Amino acid sequence: DEGQYLAHHYLADREEGFGLGEEVTLVSLDPQAIRNGHLVTVRDGQIEDLVEGICKNVIDMSDKLTLLGSHNHQNACAAYAVCLELGLSRDEIDAGMKSYKGLPHRMERVGRIKDVLFVNDSKATNVDSTSKALAAFDNIYWIAGGEAKEGGIDGLQSFFPKIRKSYLIGKAADDFSATLGGEPHEIVGTNFRPASTKKGNEELENWLLHLMTPQIDFRFYFYII
Repeated sequence: DEGQYLAHHYLADREEGFGLGEEVTLVSLDPQAIRNGHLVTVRDGQIEDLVEGICKNVIDMSDKLTLLGSHNHQNACAAYAVCLELGLSRDEIDAGMKSYKGLPHRMERVGRIKDVLFVNDSKATNVDSTSKALAAFDNIYWIAGGEAKEGGIDGLQSFFPKIRKSYLIGKAADDFSATLGGEPHEIVGTNFRPASTKKGNEELENWLLHLMTPQIDFRFYFYII
């Protein structure tokens, strides 16, 4: 990516004598990204701090329950490198990651009933962000829907084997159902549309207004979820 490209060029320039002498830390999920210099990476679920190929510090990510997934591990590597530069110790960084509560609606652990963990990832509104969450879990019961972005859930097919069953809601339910095909799923919720519902020849909203005494200002508000 761009950061790795720039870091490699900066390191190369420094070796040629063109750099300004600053230390460069490369953050990458690839443990073989560089063999010389300072690399912070993740291998086998652990952050490794490598200096000239020698591991100086290790942080176990298995107990960082709000930092699941390779994308969060990459963020954790970057945070580790910055905190190290600011003078924090390995133990201080480890404790900070362990106490991190995560962001609302971003793989947010909202509860557990027996062996079932409930995760709110409602900020994942496109294929790229949704794929990160699906990759982090197994045996998934997936609630999906709302208003589809362009392409819908095309591109998530490789994760379908991880999903035990999908529950589809909102306007996108029919499109998502077509993409899921024979995968276990059902459309749930209601198809009630106040604006297109009538009582006799009269719109439902007006019919209800006539029944109300005293008269009040009344409108249906339709939320697509």
